[in-house]
Amino acid sequence: MSLEATVGDDGMIYIRETEQPDVVAVTTPAKWEAFVKGVMAGEFDHFAEDRAPYADHEVEV
Repeated sequence: MSLEATVGDDGMIYIRETEQPDVVAVTTPAKWEAFVKGVMAGEFDHFAEDRAPYADHEVEV
């Protein structure tokens, strides 16, 4: 599973899973930025403790 995020013409952030591309979540740029900062700070690492590390993946902010 991968997540795709893009900025719409209206400035909102649109997020979907590649496995379910018809299901789209919409959020504000401020909320998206807070989420990305939380991910980068490790706030959600406990959800993926048994998953492979993602240190080799780049995140564009």
